[in-house]
Amino acid sequence: MLVERIAGVLRPHGLLLCRLNSTNDHNFGASDHPRIDDNYYLVDGAPKRFFDRAVVARLFASGWRALGEEERVIDRYDLPKAVWEVVLEKSLSSSSSMSGCRQRRSGARAIAKLQRSWFRNG
Repeated sequence: MLVERIAGVLRPHGLLLCRLNSTNDHNFGASDHPRIDDNYYLVDGAPKRFFDRAVVARLFASGWRALGEEERVIDRYDLPKAVWEVVLEKSLSSSSSMSGCRQRRSGARAIAKLQRSWFRNG
């Protein structure tokens, strides 16, 4: 799986900042396209996956410590695009999860600032 490959090349405590298609992204394929699987569609001839909060949490449940997660709308394209923006740290513990983010608010504030600057204006 791609997430495991990324974890394999990151150093311990390395950061991953990523943007994932949201299931609310109806302007860019989350509806009205041929369904391949749950939240997976054929959009303009290419497969495209979409994520909700639960799937994002499962995707990074093992080996990652969530520092920030936010579903937002960006204005980078002709139409608004709904995305998940996620900041994670490669963890030494495999029991980390997205829910741990809510318990580490103070540390997450600094990362949220980084996330805002990283993802500014799409």
